[in-house]
Parts: sequence; C-alpha cells; structure tokens
Amino acid sequence: MEVNMNEVIPFSWLYADEHIPDELYAFVRNNLVDQLDTCLHSLTNPIEYLTALSWHGEEKLSLLMVAALHGHDEIVQVLLAHCQPQYQMELEGKVAISEGNFIDNITALQCACYRAHFTVAKTLIDIGSADVNHDNDKWPYYPLLIQASAENRLDIVRFLIENGYSNVNETQSNDRDRCTALIWAAFKGHASIIEYLIEKGADVNYSCKSDWSLAPTPITCAVLLGNVNAVQLLCNAGANTSAKFTNGATLLMTALKHSHFDVIDFLIKRSIATIDDLELTVCLLVDTNPSMNQLRNASKFFVLAMKYRESNQTPKVRIKPTIAYEYHQECQTFEELDAIKNDHDRMWIEILLIQERIMLPRSDCSLMRSLLARGDVLVSKSS
Repeated sequence: MEVNMNEVIPFSWLYADEHIPDELYAFVRNNLVDQLDTCLHSLTNPIEYLTALSWHGEEKLSLLMVAALHGHDEIVQVLLAHCQPQYQMELEGKVAISEGNFIDNITALQCACYRAHFTVAKTLIDIGSADVNHDNDKWPYYPLLIQASAENRLDIVRFLIENGYSNVNETQSNDRDRCTALIWAAFKGHASIIEYLIEKGADVNYSCKSDWSLAPTPITCAVLLGNVNAVQLLCNAGANTSAKFTNGATLLMTALKHSHFDVIDFLIKRSIATIDDLELTVCLLVDTNPSMNQLRNASKFFVLAMKYRESNQTPKVRIKPTIAYEYHQECQTFEELDAIKNDHDRMWIEILLIQERIMLPRSDCSLMRSLLARGDVLVSKSS
C-alpha cells in the first residue's frame, strides 16, 4: 500500500496494540499522572506515540498539545521526561482556541497560552525550550507576542514580557515589514495592549522596514483604521504627529479620506491640525474634474470646518471678489453652503477660493495647478 506522508494516519494502522493511543490520550486528558508514567515505561517505543499527531473531533493533536490545552503541568513534565523536548515541542496541530475558531499549524506552547495555562507555558519554555517566535496559519510570520497583541490577549502579552521571553521592540515579524507588537495593537485599536506596551518601553515612533506597508508607524495604523483611543494614547506617549503614510498622505488627509470624524475632531482639538489645514486638505482631495458626489462630500467637510470656526470664533478672511471667480466670495454661513452644494460649477469655485485664501499667503506654488485647471474651464466655456 502506498502511503501519503502528509496524511494523518490513525494509530490503529501503525500499532498492534490499538488500545494504547486511546489509553494514553485518556491518561493525559484526565491528568492521570501515575498511570501515564507507568504506561510509557512499559512501552518499547514511547517516542513514536509522543511524536504522533491524531485527530480528536475536529482537532489534530499530539499528547503534549492535549496536556497543554488542559493545563496539566505534571503531565507535561512526564511527557518531556519520556521523549526529548525537541521532538515534541514544535509539532504542529489544529486547535480550536475558542468556539469555532480553529488554527492550523499551532504548537503546544501556543495551545497553553491561548488557553491561559501559563504554568504549563513556562514549563514548555524553561524545560522544553519552546520557540516563542513560532508562527501558525492564522498568523504567518508573526511571533507569539505579536499574535497576542493582535488578538487582544493582554494576559499572554504580560506573560511573555514579564518573564523576559519576548521584547517589546526586538520581537518583530519575520516578513519584510518587520513590524512590532505595538504596530498591530494600534492597527487593531486594542487600548489596553497599547497602554501596556508603551509602559514597557515600546517605541511609539517605530517604522516598518518595508515600503509596501501603507501605514508604517503605530499612529498611522491607528489613524488608518479610525481608532481614536489608540491615536490619543500614542499622541500622549510622544508619537510623531507629523508622520506620513508611504503614499505621502498626512494623518489628517487619511482621516478625511476615510471619514474618521472622531480622529479629525481629535486632531483639530489637540491643535495637531488647524481649521485651515482641514479646509485645505478637503480641497486637495478633490479631483480637478470632480464628480458631483465628490463635491457633495467636500461640502460636508466644509460644514464641519465652519462649525469649528463658529465654536472657536475664528471667521474667514475673505478675498475680494474677482472676475476669475465670477465675482463669487467664500460662503460664510451654513445656509450659503447648503445653497451651493448641488451646483457643480459654484462648488468648484468655492474650492478655488479656499485654496487661494490659505495657499497664497504661504507662497504655495501648487495653487497654480488648481488655477490653471480653472482657466481651462473658462477657456472651454468661452469657446
């Protein structure tokens, strides 16, 4: 018979004593230490049993994984005494870490940690030299610390950091990004994880090593996903608010693009961005030949900026009406904005007026691009 080496083979095909695997499983699962030890001593080939994987329902487990999942530390020590750890420790199975949440290629250490059996986890690392950087199918390339940070498992993060098994900055993903636990905690918005990692010295301005990552720093990750609590925690810890995304976008630009109003509000109220910044960024996100839907979206943010101006008592300084803008002036009231929101040509003029008001005093040459685009429209009309 031809045997596929990747196929999980029932114990009954391999061993004459078909009852032994079931007995061993029962001893391990039920924490019957003496019976397990006696049984293993009686076998001529215990290592074959201890290095095998077997299906139990929907889970594929080694005996060490079974012990880890149930938190049986004495059983773990017996298993390690009967078979050198290197032959058991990095076996990869399939385990449910929560109801219906199965992970393939998971190790005994991960089993223990995901089930919060940290005494067993400590034994596996201290005695068995379990690899804390081993990944799995759900989290390829990610060490256990980063997995736990992404899964919002503060208990696992604490265990690894406080026992010196992982380092908040040196433990990084094994892909080209080389991201840290704080990157993933910020991306997921896990406030308690972020607070803990910062407390333990995580670098809030660490940047991923690959240009393929749109959001390379913790704060850009938090802004991208609209996690305002994460943004606040990182800012309070000294994160660089001038950080940009790899496409050149600012924090405010990205928050606007994704309509993360809580983040926009935080950036304005913390003076990380000004109302002028808000208005100008809205303008810059509008195409030179915008759709009506894009202009209506811009109008929504102009209303928001006007609310901030009203709250802060900072009115606009309007430029004098000129023929270039058909003698229109910037809207000063909500009613005026509402009246133009469905007028394509007038909304485009509003955008140009805002840009000129803000950019001209800054001697920003990019203003010319918008003015030239407006000139093309006027030429087209006259022809």
